[in-house]
Amino acid sequence: MNKQSIARNSTYLLAASIIQKILNLVYFVLIARSFGPADQGKYSTALAFAALFSVAVDFGAAAVLTREIARDTTKASQYLSHILCFRIVVGIITYGVIIAAASLIGYSGELQFLIALASISMVLDMVSTAVWAVFRGFQNFKYEGRAIIGTNLVMVLGGCAFIFLKAPLYSLVAILIAASFANVLYGFFLLATKYHIKLQFKISWPTLKSILLLALPFAGAAVFSRIYTNTDLVLLSRLSSEFSVGWYSAANKAILALQFIPAAITSALYPAMSQYWQREPARVGELFSRTCVLLLLFVLPIASGLALLAEPIVSLFYGSQYGPSVGTLQILSSALIFAFLIFPLGVLIAATNRQLANTAVLAGAALVNVVGNLICIPLFGLSGAAWISVITYGGIFIVEMIVTWNYWKTQALFLTTKFLQILFATTCMAFVVYFLKQSSPLYLTILLGAVVYFLCIFLVRAFPKRELQGFMQVFSKKNEISEK
Repeated sequence: MNKQSIARNSTYLLAASIIQKILNLVYFVLIARSFGPADQGKYSTALAFAALFSVAVDFGAAAVLTREIARDTTKASQYLSHILCFRIVVGIITYGVIIAAASLIGYSGELQFLIALASISMVLDMVSTAVWAVFRGFQNFKYEGRAIIGTNLVMVLGGCAFIFLKAPLYSLVAILIAASFANVLYGFFLLATKYHIKLQFKISWPTLKSILLLALPFAGAAVFSRIYTNTDLVLLSRLSSEFSVGWYSAANKAILALQFIPAAITSALYPAMSQYWQREPARVGELFSRTCVLLLLFVLPIASGLALLAEPIVSLFYGSQYGPSVGTLQILSSALIFAFLIFPLGVLIAATNRQLANTAVLAGAALVNVVGNLICIPLFGLSGAAWISVITYGGIFIVEMIVTWNYWKTQALFLTTKFLQILFATTCMAFVVYFLKQSSPLYLTILLGAVVYFLCIFLVRAFPKRELQGFMQVFSKKNEISEK
């Protein structure tokens, strides 16, 4: 890949990801306000339940498909055919397991129906993921970016129409099927017209076995990650109530939506860090530490602002019926700090070939999350699930910092100094926000808090111009990947 190709591909996916997050957040707020906590809780439970089982269909094969096609494009048809056959067969089996599990758990008939619809969308999404993995192998991200935006537009516009017509809740899940199906058709059409790939349904077991063995390390990380990000909603739906799921998911949605910031900042971090690891391993820690400082500049004031302004934010976006979400959002705001910093840690571990260590960490996090929720939800309800989320993300952060210590230990003093400087600026901002929030409009409180924060950042030189230039100089290493 040349530098123009890398920049182009990064731009496509970054722009599509940002638009997707914005559309999803706006759509979720509309659902929350239109249907209320109970029905929104059913909707969120159905999606989380289907997502929890989707790892069986995914199995990490998309990453292998991209890598192997990038190495040899002539294998595209063969590899895609095998993975699609695997996903369709396993998807049908998993669909049956999901239906049986929802019935055995004792969900209501309406919720079981919603789960059944959401699971159809999940299987279709697994098919389209394999298709777009082929385009990534050909180093073409443009069409995937268009598909992401188009799929979300279909979902949002169709959903808004149903909301306006006061259609039943299941129609919102049905529109997901329509959007996923359109995504699959668009992907197959482009495969046929752009790369003339024809699917072969003659399966070779040795070939499929080799693909699955290559996918195994990716599958482990995906399974455990999916468990600790969806278990709270699923267990809340069974151990508490649908209202609790609605209140919790309203707060959690804001936390998930904001993660596009670290995703954007670290979008091109992996190739840059991988190249450093091969050519100048001593500078890996420098790139990691500068990325962490940049993320801290965003996440500390955002997390503090969410905690202090949770009540007016929830009231503005969701309405008074979501009052219990305020305390949950205040707790989850601390999890946001760890969630941001996990992004560069994950990249550092992958770039230094420590994938098995990362899988082990995520396995431990999944275990803690499941056991913790089983204990804390019956005792403490919403706050119990929120605190377990904080503990899960915090545990991943601490363990991964220990695992990667040798790579960034020379930067420890730099990181500590910058953290304390940013913390000082955040504390000053927090004082201003705290005293203004009762007497000033929300927008004015946020504006004045931001002004105080940036003034303090400038005064303590937490991230002066030379630091920003140094970050960009290090990060531009990705442009040194030459065409081979």
